[in-house]
Amino acid sequence: MAVSSIGFCDSHLDTASATAVKRNADTCLASDTSPNVRPPWNAVNSFGHWEMDTIVSPDGRDCVVTLVERVTGCVLLGKLRSRTVAALNRRVIQLIRAHRSLFKTITVDNGTEFHGYRKIERATGTTFYFATPYHSWERGTNENTNGLIRQYIPKRSSMKDLTQAQCVTIAQRLNNRPRKRHRFLTPIECLSRYFDLK
Repeated sequence: MAVSSIGFCDSHLDTASATAVKRNADTCLASDTSPNVRPPWNAVNSFGHWEMDTIVSPDGRDCVVTLVERVTGCVLLGKLRSRTVAALNRRVIQLIRAHRSLFKTITVDNGTEFHGYRKIERATGTTFYFATPYHSWERGTNENTNGLIRQYIPKRSSMKDLTQAQCVTIAQRLNNRPRKRHRFLTPIECLSRYFDLK
């Protein structure tokens, strides 16, 4: 099976949807579901659970949305011209649709750019979960991956001229970079445990 330009296979593997989170109307997006009753994040064979965040340019406008799959460490990056709900939704829907079978759930923080999550859920069938405010360790994979991304997009550097093609290149490099936690296998090699990449 061919690997896409982002470094993922285009597979049609069945993916079961997780149970939707019940959110209280008076708590905005704060999840009333604790991490221990979410999908089994730490299960070795539980593939398809992603974490998402944004890396923002010093001007506060241009940014990059980062998605990382918890088990394999595979990364997807999307350039945003503005840190808005509309811009983020467009890019994330595009990324998920290009790799639909890789997604079951996404965990995010309570950033305002994620307030339109229901549109993404409806468009892709991917379930969203929200980490407890100020509990960054609930998205530890994403926090660590953002550090790797910063090797290519340093802090305080402008993202105004950064293109989606460059984001794809960065993702490819990270997805083909050996990781100590995988005994120096690459995320793509780990992905091959779940998908036929031939």
